[in-house]
Amino acid sequence: MASAGPGAALYVPSGRYRVAALSLTRQPVRVWGDGETSVLVGAPSGPILSLTDCPVVEMKSLGFGAALSGTGGDYALLEVATCADVSLTRLRVEGSGGDGVDVRSCDGIDIADCTFTKAARYGLRVRDNPTLSRHRRIHHCVTADNGQHGFLLQRIVGFDVEANLVLRNRSMGIHATDGCDWLRVLHNRCSANGTSPLEHVAYILQCRGVVAHANSSFGNAGDGILLRECNDSVAANNICADNHRHGMSIQGIDGGVVDAFVACGNIALRNTEHGLAATGISRALYGANLVADNTRFGLAGYAGPARALSQLAFASNLALDNRQGAVLVAGAQSAAVVGNVVAITAGGNVPALALKDFEGHQIQVARTLANVEMAGPSAPATRDLRGMGNMIEHLSSDAPVH
Repeated sequence: MASAGPGAALYVPSGRYRVAALSLTRQPVRVWGDGETSVLVGAPSGPILSLTDCPVVEMKSLGFGAALSGTGGDYALLEVATCADVSLTRLRVEGSGGDGVDVRSCDGIDIADCTFTKAARYGLRVRDNPTLSRHRRIHHCVTADNGQHGFLLQRIVGFDVEANLVLRNRSMGIHATDGCDWLRVLHNRCSANGTSPLEHVAYILQCRGVVAHANSSFGNAGDGILLRECNDSVAANNICADNHRHGMSIQGIDGGVVDAFVACGNIALRNTEHGLAATGISRALYGANLVADNTRFGLAGYAGPARALSQLAFASNLALDNRQGAVLVAGAQSAAVVGNVVAITAGGNVPALALKDFEGHQIQVARTLANVEMAGPSAPATRDLRGMGNMIEHLSSDAPVH
């Protein structure tokens, strides 16, 4: 193929082909097979195919496999670097001792209908293009049973992770970090990822302009969705259930200002900690969410180590039968709890609304208006209206309430 020059294509018939490490540079690369039955098999460690500075990379209907060495080495079975237009379709990449596929410093990227499984480290790694230009997308892929992350995105701008199946990865299912700005994480189905509460299915760190929309996250070891140190972002219409930490968490932990965030239309059910949690963020709205049957609070807002909550609103949410209480505001410069409908566990002595100081951060102003607690079976006939038109019987506060 290299000797044939530009315009050449390679067809791989059905079969398993043992190959040494191959490399091509500075020419179009087009390789086709007959599907998962056309497999290139490499050594236990090291890449099978390395492509560099190619104007076009088009690979489809092909498999890559190797004996799993378990080394977690810094290589991938398929390595694509500094290429202009990359299209990977219907590839099956399995059993790498390092990563499955590594796409680095490329421009246009379309990865579709691929399977990345049983890599010792990352199933698919995409990184290093901070310029917003060509379309970049991973969609309708499966990443499963990898030794660390299913998908890892680093320092790449303007990316879509859409309609993928993310299963049983030992660390994060989807991890985006180091300034993956203008990222969209859409319509993914994620389950059984992580082996500890600090490993989350979708962990987005230090990114701006993030949209997390319509993902299903259930039965994972950590949070269903965690956005940390992310600004100008929205999380909407996600379902987070049966996760072993929070359903969804938005955090500002490390000192930077984390603000301009909206979380709306989400469902958080039966999570081991809070349904939806906000920590150390400002100018944020949690609205029209359903949180039910979580072990701690349905909705919880905490001051972070560096700053209190500021201009946080919990509005028009439905919080039902959460074990420690419905809504918690802990340490806030300014917060509003407006128009929520809550119900507490039958017979439980827990607050429908709890306000408290937290780790040295005092509540300065917390305004509550038009919140309604549903009547329990033994509720008195006369309802107790607690200030500003709220209909709340179970109010807990160790801080001044304004």
